[in-house]
Amino acid sequence: MGARTRILELDGLRTLAVFAVMMHHFFPRFHTQLAWAGVDLFFVLSGFLITGVLLDLRSDPTPYTKFYWRRAIRIFPPYYAVLAIIAVLAFVQHNAGTRSGWLAVLFFLPAIRNGISIRLFLQRLTGHAGLDSSYRMYSGSSFSGYIDGLVPYWSLEVEELFYLLWAPVVLKCSRRAITVFAVAPLIVCPILRGLAHTVHFWEFYGFLTRLDTLAVGGCLALLLKARPRLPRWIPLAAIPPVLAALGWLCAVCGLFRGVEIRSTEMFSILGYSFLALLFGCVIATCVLWESHPALALLRLRPVVYIGTISYTMYLIHVEIFLLLSRLSGVQVLRGMAAMSVTVAVAALSWKYFETPILRLRNWPERWRRSAGTSVTANAGCD
Repeated sequence: MGARTRILELDGLRTLAVFAVMMHHFFPRFHTQLAWAGVDLFFVLSGFLITGVLLDLRSDPTPYTKFYWRRAIRIFPPYYAVLAIIAVLAFVQHNAGTRSGWLAVLFFLPAIRNGISIRLFLQRLTGHAGLDSSYRMYSGSSFSGYIDGLVPYWSLEVEELFYLLWAPVVLKCSRRAITVFAVAPLIVCPILRGLAHTVHFWEFYGFLTRLDTLAVGGCLALLLKARPRLPRWIPLAAIPPVLAALGWLCAVCGLFRGVEIRSTEMFSILGYSFLALLFGCVIATCVLWESHPALALLRLRPVVYIGTISYTMYLIHVEIFLLLSRLSGVQVLRGMAAMSVTVAVAALSWKYFETPILRLRNWPERWRRSAGTSVTANAGCD
């Protein structure tokens, strides 16, 4: 992982992730409950790619300006544009939510408090409350109004906090300290999830309780940076045992009995860790086996393109599904129509809205060079 090049297979993984999330939201009756794990794949990908970008910026003269500016122009315009659309639709429907709810989404606050209950922590640590042994049956996702378009925003808030806090660690700390900060969540987060878990599994949505999934991607980036010639068979060989462990855990937690496995204590503690390890192995395989014929499907042009526009697809898909839900007909057809329209809207956004904005990604550097040239010219005139 020296000079960064675009790995097309990773865009293919983004496509798989966004379609998994849409299946989870659009086809609840078809027992797609594990499809929510597409969010976990997004998390591991983000942790891997962002850590790689930050490692490459360590020698840059203005790493913070470059990193935060590029993140801002990539994330914020679609984020707030879709948020405005949701606000208008929710207002028209007379179900605009609460002021505190909107302020929280506008400033990425829910991820800080979600999944954390100090009172519950203390009760369990002092023995005044036991672990939650109850569970509930899987019922799928249900949306009652346009305000539910805010549902996917929780994961973006988690990622934004990660960008904000992880950049100073990678850019300024020693390699040993970075490794410690990357590995620590793998140990701490499962413990926090165990202490925070209830049958409603709010820990699924919190930054402090989900940081380990992003950290797995960071650990992978650090590993491949330190050992770029890592034997290609290692992550590939690790996939079957990790997958077997995850399958065993899902079975024990009641997946095949229709249990919402996230509502179980055991899955809360171990399940997200196994998922992160599995996706880390898959990403490592894609990186080390880049351009291999076995991965050709992930490199197909339409697959790569959808991965490129997947961010806006993720933002807007619930709102499009709600807009189309008034159509009569078979649920499968409505879901497929919503997927198609989501791709079309995201493609238009990418071409006419996001791409022109992204042309400004190097604006701080150009401005700095221009300012430096002006200063030199003025100095020469004195």
